[in-house]
Formats: sequence, structure tokens, C-alpha cells
Amino acid sequence: MRATVSCRDKRAFDGNMAFYPKELERSWRALSGFITRETLARCGIGQGTRVVPGDPDAEIRAAQIGGLTPYFDDVPRAPVFTHEAVSRQPKGMSPQEVSAMNMEPALRLEHALTCFGEDGWRGLVGEFQLAFVLLVGLSSMCALEQWKRLAHVVCACADVAVFAHADLYVNFIDAIEAHLDRAGEDFFVDDFSDDNFLRPCLVSLMQIDVNNCPKDEITDIDFEEKLGMIEKKLKRLADVVKRKFNINLIKEALEQRQRDTDDPAEEDAPIIVELSEGHYMSMHATHPGDDDDDTEIRHTFASHDTESARMAWMVPADDVQKTPPHDHSPSSIQPSLETY
Repeated sequence: MRATVSCRDKRAFDGNMAFYPKELERSWRALSGFITRETLARCGIGQGTRVVPGDPDAEIRAAQIGGLTPYFDDVPRAPVFTHEAVSRQPKGMSPQEVSAMNMEPALRLEHALTCFGEDGWRGLVGEFQLAFVLLVGLSSMCALEQWKRLAHVVCACADVAVFAHADLYVNFIDAIEAHLDRAGEDFFVDDFSDDNFLRPCLVSLMQIDVNNCPKDEITDIDFEEKLGMIEKKLKRLADVVKRKFNINLIKEALEQRQRDTDDPAEEDAPIIVELSEGHYMSMHATHPGDDDDDTEIRHTFASHDTESARMAWMVPADDVQKTPPHDHSPSSIQPSLETY
């Protein structure tokens, strides 16, 4: 026989609930130590709010149209994360600023930190923890997306930004270690990480070398201690990943560093595309008002053979086919570009 208890006040039992088990207190603090009332309020799920997983695309659509989220008391609410902190096209930025931010991961981190106001790195770590808690507790896909994006923002520039934001990395490494310790053993191969986002993030995090601290950096005893802590925490994180997921992050980080050293410009090197045989580019110039197709002037930039199938500016001046002189004044011809 099943007994059902109804109550008009849905929070009537809150004051009589048992405390969180003491033996799990340390683990819970590691998972949520930076989640504050301000963190919950920023994400639209203040203390006492019933939370639902939410739609992973709804928040992005709302941010794009600038719409308002209606509020009704005592109604379940989905989290609204700080999407601006992880956006690649933040509002109010010029095209030049957007390009610079996407080319320099450190600039993207600086922008993300400003989005959390006075909370700064504490706000970022708090939202990172909240996203993981909602992922585990509610299987929230929008929480997973925010967790992934924040991890990428922090890890992508770790080797450079660590010297300007040592406090952030001291606590971020602790947070992500606690998350991986809580995650299942198939976390790197299941649907949550099928795009392989986490492994490159962790390899980038392992690229931190505290010995590369800039000489002109103002250092003190506390700063040096923080760098030492970061080094120890990275080794411990690598041990956790090796033991639980059988992934050697240190080895992969060293291999990545070796590849960058062997060919540092490989990523930014230009791509040379050879046109296939029979393809070339030509320019046509037609006299207006003349219906005869024979008056069409064709300047061939490249021949059919593969060896010379290049744009005109790639061919030495002596090799460019010379054409008879014509009246090429703007008033007499109308150039058009045609690809064969």
C-alpha cells in the first residue's frame, strides 16, 4: 500500500531534511566550493528555486535576440549561463577586436573574466562547478555545453595566462580534478565527449611550465608558492587521468611540444593549391555596343599544362604570354572574370 502526503507549501519539508553526510563533505566542497548565492542568481536559479535541465539551444537563441526570460514564482526554471563569457562574437566588439580575440586565446580569457564582474576568476570557477553539478544531477545538456566552453577558454591559453592568473589555475585544476574523479570511467568515450573536446584541453593544460615565467614579471614569495602548487597539482591531475582513464597526459603534452618545436609555423603556413589539368583563369574584355563576338579580347593567365597552371602573379614576368596592344581604358572596355 502506498501512502501519499500532499502539502500546499512545497518547501515545507526543507527545514526537516537530514544534513548532507559528513563523510562526503570534502568531496562535495571540492565539487561546489565556489558556487555562491551570486553564482546562482547570475544563472537565474536563485536559492530555493526548483531547477530543470533546460534546452541547450534556448539560451543561445535568447542571447542572440536579446529577449527577456519571464519569471513566475514557484515555477521550475532552467539555468541561464553566462553565454557572453564564452561567445566568439561578443556584443559591442568591433570586427578587429573579435578577430584578435579569436586569434589570441589569452585575450578570450581576459574577456571571459570581465563578464563575471567583481567575482572575476571566482565567478568563472563557480559557474564551471555549477555546470558540472547540474550535468551530473540533472543530465543537463546546456550545463554540459557551458562546462565544455569554460574548460576550453581556460585551458587553451594556460601556458601563457598562468603567470597573470595564478589564483585561477590553482583552483581550476582542483575543480577539474574533482570533476574527473566523479565522472565515470567511460567519460572520454561516451556521448558526452564524442567530439574529443576534453583530451586536447587537458593536454593544453599540461603545457604549463612554471620555469617559463617572464623575467620582468613582478614576483614574490606567495607567487612562487602558487607556481609550485600549480606544478604539483598538474602532476596529481595527470596521475588521476592515467589511473582512471589510462591516458598519459604528460606523454601527449611532451609529444605536442616536440611537434611545435620541430615546425612552429606549420599551423599558420600557407596552403598551396595546384589547379587540376585543363583548368585556368582568363579575363574577357568586351567593347560595349559591339555585337560581334570576335571583338572579345581574351587575356590568358595560365596554360592548360599542369606545370604552368598558376595565377599570373605566380609566373615570372618573362614567361607571361604577351598580347597585342589594345585600348584598355575604363571607358572602352568592361572586364569580367570567367573560370573555365
